[in-house]
Amino acid sequence: MIEFWNLLKDDAAVKAVNDRIKGLSSLAPNTEALVIATAFRQQPRNLVIVKNNLYTAQQLFRKLTPLLQEDVLIFNVEES
Repeated sequence: MIEFWNLLKDDAAVKAVNDRIKGLSSLAPNTEALVIATAFRQQPRNLVIVKNNLYTAQQLFRKLTPLLQEDVLIFNVEES
């Protein structure tokens, strides 16, 4: 797994997350999770990720949880 993280460390998307540039919404869900997980492993810190609906938030949560050895939390809010 370490080789995998090393492979992504110079990726432009990972650098964008680390530099706090937005625009990950155009990525495929699996790619988005990998980019976020790699950026977190390079620079561990609290991240707040806002998704446009509950379904996409749950999908990202399910993909991030096995990639990280840290707690991944989801805060569900229903619009009314």
